[in-house]
Amino acid sequence: MCPVMVNELYGEKYWGGNFAAICFSPGIGAYLLGTLLASHIYQSHIVVGKNCYGHECYRDTFRIIAGICAFGMLMSLALAFVTRKLYADLRKMNKMEANVTKSLNAEEHEHLLTGK
Repeated sequence: MCPVMVNELYGEKYWGGNFAAICFSPGIGAYLLGTLLASHIYQSHIVVGKNCYGHECYRDTFRIIAGICAFGMLMSLALAFVTRKLYADLRKMNKMEANVTKSLNAEEHEHLLTGK
């Protein structure tokens, strides 16, 4: 589904680069958020010489990542809202093309039956 989505949203001109960026972004995000951010926040909660235990160690990490996920969800909804009219127009065009094809096939069929 991802290759089709990239083609629909960005076109075919730079498809390879766009597809690579979309495929690598979850891995890059997981590294940045799950490794660098989480370890930095964990280290900031450690008292000298002791480890950090409990939910307070990762609460801020959870809130930041939850906020980023909520932002991503809002952007996805915005994209769906913006492209809704485009896809409605495409569906109308496809229906019109199907009707033209059906009418041509019916005329062609009638021509073959009557010989006219």
